Amino acid sequence: MALKIALPIPALPKLDPVTLAQTRARLVAWWEGGDPPDLDAIKAEIEAQDAPGKLSAKHKKLYVTASHIMWGPDRNFPTSLDLTTQLGTAVGAKKDVTLACIGAGSGMISRTLLEQFGVKLTAYEADPTIRSLAAKAVKKSKARKGYSAKPYNGQLSGLAERQAEIAMLLFQGGGAERAERGAFSILRLLKPGGQAIWFDLFSTEGEASLDLAKGIENRSFTPVEVFKDAAQAAGLTVVSEAECNLNFLAAISSCWSLIGKDFDKRQASLIKAGGQEAATLALHSIVTWKARAAAVRAGQLSARYIVVSAPA
Repeated sequence: MALKIALPIPALPKLDPVTLAQTRARLVAWWEGGDPPDLDAIKAEIEAQDAPGKLSAKHKKLYVTASHIMWGPDRNFPTSLDLTTQLGTAVGAKKDVTLACIGAGSGMISRTLLEQFGVKLTAYEADPTIRSLAAKAVKKSKARKGYSAKPYNGQLSGLAERQAEIAMLLFQGGGAERAERGAFSILRLLKPGGQAIWFDLFSTEGEASLDLAKGIENRSFTPVEVFKDAAQAAGLTVVSEAECNLNFLAAISSCWSLIGKDFDKRQASLIKAGGQEAATLALHSIVTWKARAAAVRAGQLSARYIVVSAPA
């Protein structure tokens, strides 16, 4: 049965164990044509097992795997050659330049940077599943010798100091504290005078909390000025900035189109990966990124990059 049929999904404000279990029960009931589940009983059962508001390690791994299956080869979120090339060009990527990247995802972005620009790339990634998927993707590339990956715990101490000539941080925002951490991460990574690009979805009016767009990170969206203030506090200088709305929306549309063309194959992969749980998690990823695209089209969010330079 094809999951592209409209499903009985609620607003999905948070991806926690309770919501996950309730959504799964709804899906199973719909799938099997059974009676609606007792959501209160499910909530009580899950809360007795684990504290709400936390996604288990098992489900985090399955979420990455399911997203990877749905969005296409070497992606765990929708991206494209054009969008990655736009960002690489903006930050000054070129042959043999040392580039550090946080948030490169499961391989497509890294391969593009290696093959299109010839950089020497170090990818920092906290999630072991994403690191493993990225390693498999890059292993297929002729430019793989220029690639290395390091685990990242979100702390400055986990980053190599003053080793990169350029840096790229993707979708690392979500609040003032995250913007500040990102700015000081850039300062630590870059050699004196080096440049970095910060790419994210920014709210157009104040801090925004968009329920469907929160995603697994349960994130909010802040104006571009929040990152600029953090960059200034870190001693960074803003070099340039520009919107990427067209390439961002095109990336989502392209990935979405491919999902429709070989849906049966992807559904089979989801069943193999984790059955109904994997399908539910894949649906969360789709809802999240489609909601973010809708917010960009509505003018609530802007896909934008900011290039900054470190003190010489």
